[in-house]
Amino acid sequence: MGSGKILFCRNGGHCRDRKGCICPLGFNGTKCETDLCSGFCLNGGICKPVVAAKYALQAVRCACTSGFSGERCEDDWCRQNEGYCLNKGDLFRSL
Repeated sequence: MGSGKILFCRNGGHCRDRKGCICPLGFNGTKCETDLCSGFCLNGGICKPVVAAKYALQAVRCACTSGFSGERCEDDWCRQNEGYCLNKGDLFRSL
């Protein structure tokens, strides 16, 4: 077996000729140990792993909850537009 080094792929990854792992969508690293979605989306956003077709690289996108936007759901629309409602109206987030 040559070097005697055993590579254990994690998170459903498959060994690739002792040089590394072929990782499932949403994971990367030498042993597929890095969860690309872990802590990426903010404010209750749901992380979706995707493949960037041009380079076949993995990336993640967030599906934001109502009232939030931005790459990581970091922009709070209600907080940024506090003066939006007139006559003592309140902004609210729909479900």
